[in-house]
Amino acid sequence: LRASVFNSGLIVFLLFGLAGLWLETRRIFYAGLFIFLAWIAYYIYIGGDAYFERHLVGLYFLMAAFSAKLWVSAKRRTRVLLMAVILLTLVASIRTYEGRFDYFSPKIRDTWVMLGKAVESDRDRYGTLITFAAGKISYFAGGDNVDLIGLNDPHLATFRLESFVPGHSSGNLEEAIKLASSNGSGIYSTFSFLDPDYVEKPEDVALWVNNYSPQETVQQGVSDADWNNAKSEENIYIWSIISEPNKQSE
Repeated sequence: LRASVFNSGLIVFLLFGLAGLWLETRRIFYAGLFIFLAWIAYYIYIGGDAYFERHLVGLYFLMAAFSAKLWVSAKRRTRVLLMAVILLTLVASIRTYEGRFDYFSPKIRDTWVMLGKAVESDRDRYGTLITFAAGKISYFAGGDNVDLIGLNDPHLATFRLESFVPGHSSGNLEEAIKLASSNGSGIYSTFSFLDPDYVEKPEDVALWVNNYSPQETVQQGVSDADWNNAKSEENIYIWSIISEPNKQSE
């Protein structure tokens, strides 16, 4: 939470918004403060999701609205100065902490884009792709895909996972496999991390890439040495994997 607030420049909006809210009547102040605290409480309760800052975006607009009184009461020269402070702070924050906007350094390879393109290069081999990363991977892979968490299938969306992960709490692997294997050739592959529920042994891995130190190209197959080294890290997120194609028996 702290990194999301400071690294994104949201802290500036918070300060200006709360300052503007302080200048309002007590009734508006307490109402606005309640909305703000309720939003933060909700964020802390759900814990964000895979991208912790995503549920904080609305605070930019909320704080901008709260700051209205501050802008109205300030003199013209002060308003210009405040706008300059906001602009410089936002640019500095994004330039410092958001690598996608650092045009002077090499970009970090996107492992999911890499996997999607690797699947697309031999699309028929992998059949219907089962993945919860249905944005990047499915987009670049093309072909038929099943969103494991049920965003594109009303049947899968009725299943609930045992653990609560915001935005990722529905779906069922067995049902997704049934859906994928009933499509077209019946061949399907799955995207996963280094998770024993999806890949039990090296032979299960068709494509993989290290999420923390991406290789220049997606790796095909995996040696016992690489497998054992990765497993010794005891971190399932170390690899992104496309499984060997399967075909469910009749």
